[in-house]
Amino acid sequence: MAKGRILINLRTLLNLLMKRTTLFFALWGLMLILLVAPSCNQAKNKQAVVSADTSLMLPLNGVDQYVEIHGKSTKNPVLLFIHGGPAWPATPMIRSRNQNLFEDITVVCWDQRNCGKSKSDTLVPLNIDLYISDAHELTQFLKSRFHTDKIYIAGHSWGSVIGLNLARKYPEDYAAYIGMGQVINLKKGDQIARDRMCQLAKEAGDEGTVKAEEAIPFDSEKGYTGGWNDMIKHRILMVKYRINDHDTIYENQAIAKYDDYKALDWVGPVFRDGNKLFSALMGTDFTRVTEFKIPMYIMAGRYDYNTANPLVAEWFKTISAPKKEFFWFENSGHSPQWEEPERFGEAVRKIVRSTN
Repeated sequence: MAKGRILINLRTLLNLLMKRTTLFFALWGLMLILLVAPSCNQAKNKQAVVSADTSLMLPLNGVDQYVEIHGKSTKNPVLLFIHGGPAWPATPMIRSRNQNLFEDITVVCWDQRNCGKSKSDTLVPLNIDLYISDAHELTQFLKSRFHTDKIYIAGHSWGSVIGLNLARKYPEDYAAYIGMGQVINLKKGDQIARDRMCQLAKEAGDEGTVKAEEAIPFDSEKGYTGGWNDMIKHRILMVKYRINDHDTIYENQAIAKYDDYKALDWVGPVFRDGNKLFSALMGTDFTRVTEFKIPMYIMAGRYDYNTANPLVAEWFKTISAPKKEFFWFENSGHSPQWEEPERFGEAVRKIVRSTN
């Protein structure tokens, strides 16, 4: 009997130990889950806020072109900025003036072919379609890199010619279009600008500027008969009355701020490519392009006669789009994104909220 009781007690003890061991391991496993779960969540959170900041040389239609990306998170909406000129990169100005966007929006700076830090291929005939194709290739790269179906595009001045064509031709790729210093029709716009220029000069008793403006040959049907150089002469005269960029200081300050841009040739590419693209620019006419399948937004400086704002405002009234809005910048000329960067940032965030 004693042996039997001892065996029963041993069995009971073993059962208790096994139950307690099972309970111990169950509790230990639960503790591990509780301990590991926060670290897993932290890892996921870290992954969610991976910085978008990078730069690279990207081959677009056979030419390596410089792309610089700024943004706090790879999950944020992507905005491709298409600069003006032709051949006047915006990268240093965006670095200097538009940092307030980087928290919420991934901003892509692109130095177009033949300027800035991009490679040059001066043997290729230049035309607007080539730049549109470059921009569209870059769009496909950005969609893939950031795992998004659509990005935003912002076109400035010459870049607005590329951007408006992208919005019209490839609406499936873009969440919205934003135009600054929007080109509509340079011949009509520059006639308005010349008239405004002479009016201001006469009011100021500035006969020298009136004579200088009138000495630049201009035909309302053909534009500047002397070509690109004459168009530049006209725009230099406009500086005196601040009816191109109203704030004329920010650009030089931004370029001088960064050594990698300070030493670049800025003027040479503008005259080289501007001369080649001049006829195409003078022939650009969006006055009857009024149907768009994506939201359309224009940001116009009240003082802008570089791309005459009265013409832009009248055109905008005629367009149809899923959404549209016109933003006046009261203290800006041709470049509201840099002349009033805080207001520009607010407007862009409003657009993204309304279209996201």
